[in-house]
Amino acid sequence: MSNVTTWAVLCDGRYIKVMINKSDDKKLSVLDADKNEDLAALCYKMVNSKPEFSLKGSVKAKSIDFIELQAGFLAEQYEKELFDRLVIAAPVDVIKTLRAVLPENINKLVAGELPEDLTTKSSDIIEDKLADIIAA
Repeated sequence: MSNVTTWAVLCDGRYIKVMINKSDDKKLSVLDADKNEDLAALCYKMVNSKPEFSLKGSVKAKSIDFIELQAGFLAEQYEKELFDRLVIAAPVDVIKTLRAVLPENINKLVAGELPEDLTTKSSDIIEDKLADIIAA
């Protein structure tokens, strides 16, 4: 059994789902927001996205950049040594944008990409589609 942890990051530009592989097999388990405070906070920000206001009432940010939030989350989780490799499954434009905002050290960890939105697919379908990338 390998000691390499791979995170499969499934995103569509707004929503993110993280699945984890911690062994030599191709099985993935969902990262549960109830067990990861950072993921819970990220999901809360994305679900309750509203413009931020300063104390004087002016708008600080008209919209939230979800992909930038997701990249920040991944960087924080890497600093906590929660994964060794990443696999990204997302539409092509989302992959391109995510890769552009990920720090260089995190980009180097990307073991593969699948240009497809898998955020609403079942675990079995996700495992089948990512099996070869996870095994690599």
